Amino acid sequence: MASTTVFGNLTVADGAVVNAPNNGRSYALYRSSTYTADLDASIPTLIRCYLPAGVSPFPNNITVFLYGKICTPAGQPYLIEAINMFPYPGNPYDATYGDVPAFAPRICILGHVSGNVETTYEGRRVFRVQSAAWVRDQLQATNFMAFFENSFRWKKTNTPNAGSAIYIIGPVAGRHENNLPLINVEDITFNAGSRPDSSGPSGQRGAGNPTRTRLSATNGWGNTNPTATQHAGTANDPIPLSSGESSDNNITEISPISSHTGAYSQESFMQPENELSVEPSNINQG
Repeated sequence: MASTTVFGNLTVADGAVVNAPNNGRSYALYRSSTYTADLDASIPTLIRCYLPAGVSPFPNNITVFLYGKICTPAGQPYLIEAINMFPYPGNPYDATYGDVPAFAPRICILGHVSGNVETTYEGRRVFRVQSAAWVRDQLQATNFMAFFENSFRWKKTNTPNAGSAIYIIGPVAGRHENNLPLINVEDITFNAGSRPDSSGPSGQRGAGNPTRTRLSATNGWGNTNPTATQHAGTANDPIPLSSGESSDNNITEISPISSHTGAYSQESFMQPENELSVEPSNINQG
C-alpha cells in the first residue's frame, strides 16, 4: 500500500496543451516551483492537469490552490499529476495579486520505512520512506528522507521500525545528502493501513460475520403472573378479563354469552348491576 499526494499554493506559467499518447486525453502542462518550508529555496516542478474540451490553460503567473499526486525523481523536476486546481481571483499583473498565506506545499506520504535510522549532530532522527504514486499514466516509485525535529514536541515519539507502514505529512525542508527530498514531519501515523488479521475482539480475529443472537419468543413469559402461565383458558373455563376486584361495587363481571368462543357481548360487557336485575312479574311464563 503506497500513495504520495501534495496540496498547497503554487504559481503556474507557460501553460501548454498536450495529448496523452495512450489514452487520447488532453492535458494542460505547466511549469512551476515547489518551495521549501522556509520559502528560501525551490525545486523545479512540472504540473499536468486534465483539460476539458473547450477550456484553455491558465495564463502566466496565476496562483492556484492545488491538490494531486506527486513523484520526486532524484536530481530531476518534481512531477505533479493535479487532481484539481483552483485559481485565485484577480489580475496576475496587479501589484497586490497573489497575496495569499505564505506556506509551503505539504506532501502526504503513505509508505514503508526502509533501512536504519540515523541521528544527526543536531539531534534530528532521519529515516527513509519508500512510496509510489500514479503519475503520467503509470505507477512510479518515489522515495523520501523524513526527520523529526529535535524538539519537545517529538521528544517522546518513537522512531518507526524498519519495514513498518507509516503515513506522514510535512513540507519539503531541502535535499538530503543522497539527493532525495527531505521532509520535515509535522504529523505521523504508525502502522498505517488496514489489518484484517488483528481486527475484532480476541478469539474472533479474521471472522467474517459478527455473532448473531436469536431472541426467544417465550423469554418474557418466565417473569409474568404465575396464574397466566398455569391457566391458559378453555371453552368451559375461559380466562376472566378482570385481573382483580373492581373498586366500584356497582360493577359486575358478565359471563361469556358463548361457551364455544368465549366472546363477550359488546352491549352487556361490564354493565351496572341494577340494569341486570329482572322483575319476576316481567318473565313470560308461557
